[in-house]
Amino acid sequence: MTRQSLIRIGAGIAVAGFVGLAASPAFATTSSTTPSPGSRAAASSAAALQKIQAAAAAAISAREAALQQAVTVLNAHSSCDLGTMVSTATGDESALTTLGQTIQSDTTVTAAKNDFQSIFETYRVFALVLPVDHMVLADCALTALLPKFTALETKWAALNDQSIASLLADMQTQTTDAATALGQVSPATLEAYTPSEWNGAPNHNLLVASRSSLQSARHDLGQARDDAKQIVNILHQEHPQGGKNVASVTTSTAPASTSTTAAS
Repeated sequence: MTRQSLIRIGAGIAVAGFVGLAASPAFATTSSTTPSPGSRAAASSAAALQKIQAAAAAAISAREAALQQAVTVLNAHSSCDLGTMVSTATGDESALTTLGQTIQSDTTVTAAKNDFQSIFETYRVFALVLPVDHMVLADCALTALLPKFTALETKWAALNDQSIASLLADMQTQTTDAATALGQVSPATLEAYTPSEWNGAPNHNLLVASRSSLQSARHDLGQARDDAKQIVNILHQEHPQGGKNVASVTTSTAPASTSTTAAS
């Protein structure tokens, strides 16, 4: 083998080695751009955290708006003692705002999940607070109607008019039944219920008895109102002036609604 052949072979080996050495770093650089399992998990965790925070913001916003509306309605009923419920609503609204800020600053999915759950379990705005507000308002409104009905009954009983006797008797029975049902409702007890009590009640039935009593009272006074309307029509025919005097009373005694929304 000639000297030139040896030189060419040596040069070829050197070039091949250089190419191999040059290729190794390039390959290593390319492979490092592929996301590692750890980075994929981090991205997934960040997305989950953002999802929880967005859901929390929406849930808290809905409850804050509902509580604000409740306070407006409660403050409009100055004839009822609703101070406790107003304080509860405003306190919950403020606490939920703070909780929302905490959730938005949470840095882990676990912390965000725990704080998110407290929106429901700690406050129970839709399941307890607002239903209690509605029920106490209904109790106040229905209780205020009782003396109006009894006053009419006393006045009409004095007429000793046989044409209205059966209607008047039923009206009196319905009013008495309504008073009995309302006597089974305690606004103070309703206002004192806490979310933890609601959470622990079997089937969440904490409000069932009071709601049933209010519905019965509303139905009874609705029947009494219907009797009163019929009596007014009769009296208007027999005693025009007397009928006119009571017409406005019976048309303004529609029992208040006791409907509530069962939610968290």
